[in-house]
Amino acid sequence: MRKQPIKKTKNILAYSLNRNLATDATFKNVFLPNALKQVPLFNKKIKSAIEHTVLCIHGLDDFHTNVNRDNLEIYLGRATVSTLISRWAKHESDKQHEYGMILFQSEFEFVNNLEEIAIRIIKTLKNRNQLCVYDLSNYKSGSNGRKPKDERAVVYLTWRRIDKSKEWEKPGKDDINEVAKSVYNQVKGKIDLSITQIVNGLQPLKSPQVSKRKIDRFKD
Repeated sequence: MRKQPIKKTKNILAYSLNRNLATDATFKNVFLPNALKQVPLFNKKIKSAIEHTVLCIHGLDDFHTNVNRDNLEIYLGRATVSTLISRWAKHESDKQHEYGMILFQSEFEFVNNLEEIAIRIIKTLKNRNQLCVYDLSNYKSGSNGRKPKDERAVVYLTWRRIDKSKEWEKPGKDDINEVAKSVYNQVKGKIDLSITQIVNGLQPLKSPQVSKRKIDRFKD
């Protein structure tokens, strides 16, 4: 019997990509509809989207037995419901990513901005040595891929385990303010947001604690 590919912590579902997703009935009929029911919808709620993304990344520890966040390489991207399978399958083959989760949903006219803000925040933290995962495999700072035309989109993470870790510094209040100002300046004139929205969304960075919940984890 194959191992159950779905793992759950709180109301976030993660999926093992080590299978043929194109023909995987569990992904299409179980994981995807349940994940879409449970993840939030963000459009103009920039602060909430940032905060939720930070909390989900901090929760990656919960899915693993012997792996911490600083042993993980992540990719943040967007897709439509119909293209998510092909996107995750490509990450599995090209990036050797092993797992995926849907962070949130967004209407197509807002998803590019939310994705770009999230990527720029993560890259800015990485450049300051304040990113709590090992690395981000996005090569571009902005939004990636084609803009969805008329279908509700999802922003997602895929990730893989890395056999090494790194030292990083937990951001404090001044660091969060500096990150917010940097990201704001990067997108100013392109995306309608305020520094305050970014600062408020980044507040969970001050307490990136590892959860001790006893849940069903991936076997590392």
